[in-house]
Amino acid sequence: MNKESIFENLIALATADGQLSPDEQKMLQKKAAELGLNYNDYAAQIQAALAGTPAETQIIDREKQKGDDFEKYIVRKFDKKYFTLLEWSSDKYTAGVYAKNIFHLDLKLQFKLNNTVKVFAVECKYRSGYYKNGIEWCKIHQFNGYKKFAMETRIPVFVALGVGGTADNPEDLYILPLEKVSDIFLTKEVLFPFKKFKPQERNLFFDLQKEVLK
Repeated sequence: MNKESIFENLIALATADGQLSPDEQKMLQKKAAELGLNYNDYAAQIQAALAGTPAETQIIDREKQKGDDFEKYIVRKFDKKYFTLLEWSSDKYTAGVYAKNIFHLDLKLQFKLNNTVKVFAVECKYRSGYYKNGIEWCKIHQFNGYKKFAMETRIPVFVALGVGGTADNPEDLYILPLEKVSDIFLTKEVLFPFKKFKPQERNLFFDLQKEVLK
């Protein structure tokens, strides 16, 4: 269980009686700090639970918004001079870039340089922070699905992973070739070779010779 799930379970227990005492609030604030989470990020969820509205819906909406924001952040890192966004996994657009149709990985792009064209896919994942010196970037059934997609399509697949900061401006950014990923939990040591330094200042580019997104 990741730290977000642990904290959300604590919220459910603390608000089960429809009240949140000062001691319970202090306990949640302390636990959030221990887990490296921002207590204020969960204020709406706590209020929803106290009001008797479905907390799970609040969680899903919040997580979906983070996912959408991070995908938009990644899309903006592809210079339209070289990249064409072929497909996006839902009916979305950002900064004037529209997807042409529906796709079951987050992004499918075409890179063109001179007369050379390369198509590849990107799965985008955002996590608010590290847990136990790493992150769980997906579930096992998702991981198996990504691997199956790469095998069946025979196109390069990359994982764009944002950690910390906010979803639309992550503190750390990693771009990993899926073929190099062997687990759903990745430590900082495993992630480090794929870290993009000064991510706010740099766009992404495709190395045709090495077939690497960097």
